[in-house]
Amino acid sequence: MNKIFIAASLLVALAVSFVFGFERTTPVSDSAIMGNTVSVPTENVMTEDEILDVIDECISRWRAGDLSAEMAILTLNEWTGNEDKDISKAALDGIKLITVETDAKVYRADAEVSFEKGDYVGAIRNILKIDTTYSDWSQCSALLVSCKKAIYEAVSKVETIEDHEKYVALLDEYLTLVDDAVMSNKLDDLEEALIQLKDIEEILTLAESDFYGENYGKALSDLEEAVKKYPDSDEIKAVLQEYRSEYVTYITEEVKLLCDEKKYDEAEAMADEAVAQYECDEFAALQEYVKEQRSFINRFKRGFREAFRPFFR
Repeated sequence: MNKIFIAASLLVALAVSFVFGFERTTPVSDSAIMGNTVSVPTENVMTEDEILDVIDECISRWRAGDLSAEMAILTLNEWTGNEDKDISKAALDGIKLITVETDAKVYRADAEVSFEKGDYVGAIRNILKIDTTYSDWSQCSALLVSCKKAIYEAVSKVETIEDHEKYVALLDEYLTLVDDAVMSNKLDDLEEALIQLKDIEEILTLAESDFYGENYGKALSDLEEAVKKYPDSDEIKAVLQEYRSEYVTYITEEVKLLCDEKKYDEAEAMADEAVAQYECDEFAALQEYVKEQRSFINRFKRGFREAFRPFFR
């Protein structure tokens, strides 16, 4: 072992003596390290096996909670550049182990909090920060599956435009983290549905404006075209039925009232206007009704005149 290695090993021995309290029977001298006075061997140099034992004990004490992660890493770092590859590898592996386990506990705790709050993408983001060599990775993997399941269930129940916009944004964010063909297809479906919902909303808004602006025919015609465009939209069908029923009932009652008042010209004009705005069987029948009522009264008048004609000769 060359002089450089001997010197480096001596420095390591100083740190180990402080951290682990090693004692030897060899005469010692006092050296101050990190504000502590420790006994350091002046004659012997640690062997490879002794250093590897120290590395193992360092990791064991960290596992037991007797040594902080920071101090364990600081100690192991003394051997990461050692010329002996076995020692260097053992130290680096130990540092990686401690770092992975320590960070994983933090990320896992944050993920669990996010999951409980319903922030499934936030939970996934934290889980994916965890190295898969983490000793309890199986639990993290299970939590990841639960997050994906919760997201899929949520996006499968959306109804309103606001819900669609919310979950389109959520899936966009999710797919930047996870390569998921199923969710990618779901995103496509949501985006298509969102476009349709916004179109339907615009159609219904315009129909409402036209209908209550007394442009009945346009409102009803537009809704009928919308039903052809979106045959599965129960909302459009319901509004069309409501408006149609309301309009037909109103015109029918008004025309019959005019007929009762013998205002046949006005009744006929209203029925004709209704047909001009919106052709339907009910309005065609209403036109016939006006004609029949006018014909009836005319026949009645003619009969009345004929009956009393002899008295006026």
